[in-house]
Formats: sequence, structure tokens, C-alpha cells
Amino acid sequence: MAHILAIANQKGGVGKTTTAVNLAASLAVAERRTLLLDADPQGNATSGVGIAKHELQLSLYDSIVEGRSPREVVLPVPGLPHLSVLPATGVEWNDLGEPSRVIATLEKIGRRPRHLVA
Repeated sequence: MAHILAIANQKGGVGKTTTAVNLAASLAVAERRTLLLDADPQGNATSGVGIAKHELQLSLYDSIVEGRSPREVVLPVPGLPHLSVLPATGVEWNDLGEPSRVIATLEKIGRRPRHLVA
């Protein structure tokens, strides 16, 4: 099982996304397999690691709600071979259902990351 590092705060504008992106990138630079889970409807963690949100065809929503394999959705991060991202696109956490569905989806990822940053 991966070490889960969750960055959470109800207040906006406190640096949650910046912290998550920098933490995930730092772990990847240290050659630790890391998955960045972008669950923000704005998808800023996805774009923060260099992936164009407007070009995405699949997202976290497709994996959790539509039943697509997370292996189809997880994307490698350019320039950081130990970092992948499970991107978000415009979906609120409330739309994803029970937290257990998120966990069940993450368990279907093939080569498991050593760290999960959300």
C-alpha cells in the first residue's frame, strides 16, 4: 500500500495545490514512484505538472463514475519519470460518490506508487 499524503483545508487560496504539486515532484526527483491525485474541479494540479487540461480525454471522473480503468486515465508527467497524475476535469468530489469508490479505483492501478499525494 502507498503512503497517502493528503493536503486539505476548507479555506481556498492557502496553497493546497501548490503544496501537493511540489511535494509530489520532490518525491519523484528522489526517485520514489509517486501518483498525484488531482481531485480539484479546476484541475490546477494537472496543469501544474505540465499537462494541458484542455487536451485531456479522460479524468478521475471517468475512472470512478464511468468505470474506466485507472490505467487508461493515469498520465506520466513530462520530465519526471517517477511521477504520474490522475487528472481532474470539472468534477466536484460530491459527484464522485462515496470515498470507498475512490479507494477501490486507486487499488486497480497496475504498478502501485510508493506515495499518493492528494
